[in-house]
Amino acid sequence: MSLETIPRFVARTEQGYKLKQLEHLNKLRNLQIDGLRFVTSKEEALEANLACKNLLTELEMNFYSHDSACNPDVQAAVLEGLSPSKHLVHLKIEDYSGSSYPSWMLYPSWSGLNSGAPTELYSLELFRCSPLVSIPKGSGYFIRLHKLCFSRCRWSCMPLEMEHLESLQELTISLCGRIKHLSELPKSLKLVTITGKSKLWKTCQKQGHQNYQKIQHIPNKEFPVETDDLLY
Repeated sequence: MSLETIPRFVARTEQGYKLKQLEHLNKLRNLQIDGLRFVTSKEEALEANLACKNLLTELEMNFYSHDSACNPDVQAAVLEGLSPSKHLVHLKIEDYSGSSYPSWMLYPSWSGLNSGAPTELYSLELFRCSPLVSIPKGSGYFIRLHKLCFSRCRWSCMPLEMEHLESLQELTISLCGRIKHLSELPKSLKLVTITGKSKLWKTCQKQGHQNYQKIQHIPNKEFPVETDDLLY
């Protein structure tokens, strides 16, 4: 098929709404997949054949998993099976509550566990997602990452080893009220944006505080106030 864009594909349990419907749509350039909470296995996720969609540059994957019945191990397996091609440029993952992140994100390219995983990723947004514990040194997935956004994530801390993101230029931490301390940040950063009237938001502007010191090498710093700050 010659389709280049599907604005939104919604996965469901009924026939005709399975990820297999995407299998042969290899000319897609932009894709948003919703309803991933209804996908039950890595094998089912693999049927989307994302790894072979070499023209796909923008991908959004939404789990919408507010239901406590969602199984974190199942979600982890599903995301593992949704490995995109190495040419992906922009990725957003929303409402992911999996027990871990996939090998195609975490393992270095020389390990052989993520051959074909995206190595041209420019921007990544995690929206209401499980904690990303650390940024693995040598991960090919992050090697060209310029923009990173954590939004509405209820994490108690930031990922460790963020200093390994040597290409990162823009970091946004939006409405993540439980994060109190910054990790060590890469020297390459040109802009940091922190929203939400949280302890982090306040201490990054408090002269002498450890968080304040960690962003002094960044030339541009923004601390906007958002309309829904009171909710977080």
